Amino acid sequence: MRNNTYKILFIFVILLILIIFPFSNSDKNDFKVPMPVDDLSVGYYQSTTCSISLWEVMTLNYSSQQDLHFNNNTYPGTECFGKVTGLDKVKEKINDLNIVLAERYQNDARDRLADDGKDYGTVTINEDGYKVKVTLSKKVTWDQEGLAVAFTEMQPDDARHFAKLTYSVEEKKYNAAQPAIKAKLQEHRVVELKGTTIDISV
Repeated sequence: MRNNTYKILFIFVILLILIIFPFSNSDKNDFKVPMPVDDLSVGYYQSTTCSISLWEVMTLNYSSQQDLHFNNNTYPGTECFGKVTGLDKVKEKINDLNIVLAERYQNDARDRLADDGKDYGTVTINEDGYKVKVTLSKKVTWDQEGLAVAFTEMQPDDARHFAKLTYSVEEKKYNAAQPAIKAKLQEHRVVELKGTTIDISV
């Protein structure tokens, strides 16, 4: 019984070494050392592919405030197994992609919303067998000085109902306001495009 326990323990240790070793293996004589992951080190890691172990990078950046994501690559050879094959700023790539998609679909979505008498909202565009859902969300800001004057001209109860300390008006209250009050508030209301969200599905 004891021999079986030792055998299982021995096999477990060997397997653990086989799993961890590739991720910690690196050439200490090539002068290629890990660096903290930041904007300045992106080019460094791109030029030192398959030279620095993933373990070294992870331990060096363990307490980093960067949001790090590790992806497994299948294209490098076995010599790169367990080593860093490059570094990209994913957030910037996602932002760039969102800008490209917004430029492609935003005007079409705006035209379709306009046909329905809307400036903001969600439309679905069918393109090449895909359903592209485009959402134009709005951002509402208020002219503080003008709104303060408008509140002083209202009945006190109305002003207390609509006003917040920052001189803003909740959108649902604005939409439900009486025409006279709504017209007075509208002079100080600014509506801008907050952002464009695009979902693509089959």
